[in-house]
Amino acid sequence: MGNGSHASVLRVGMVDLKFTLGKIMQLKNVKHAPSMNKNLVSGSFLCREGFKVVLESNKVVVSKHGLFIGKGYECGGLFRFSLSDFSNKCVNHICCSVDDIANTWHSHLCHINFGLMNQLSSMLLIPNFTLAKGSKCHSCVQSK
Repeated sequence: MGNGSHASVLRVGMVDLKFTLGKIMQLKNVKHAPSMNKNLVSGSFLCREGFKVVLESNKVVVSKHGLFIGKGYECGGLFRFSLSDFSNKCVNHICCSVDDIANTWHSHLCHINFGLMNQLSSMLLIPNFTLAKGSKCHSCVQSK
């Protein structure tokens, strides 16, 4: 970090960032470091993932394949994305939860339905998991 200290990474996963205009940017291989009090996104990481990042006039504009994704503004020396909803419900298997194992495998198996996951679990192909009643995958809900 900037002050020379280190932050331990608890988990690695995916995060959906929902911008104010409704577009969702899914970030993969996101590192969750609970001791950090800011959510940081690397501009070079976005570029490697195929996003175009333009910094101009105290604004950041993100697009992919020529389509506008979202924007943000300079704030305290950093660019801050204009997000409409960023909460734990947008985090896919980074934060600990009752159904953390289920979400991790659901994502790793390309968002198959949970019934198939129960079959895989009964065949001992994936670990047993507990699914909280009424829980839904944010990415699956958004894609429908």
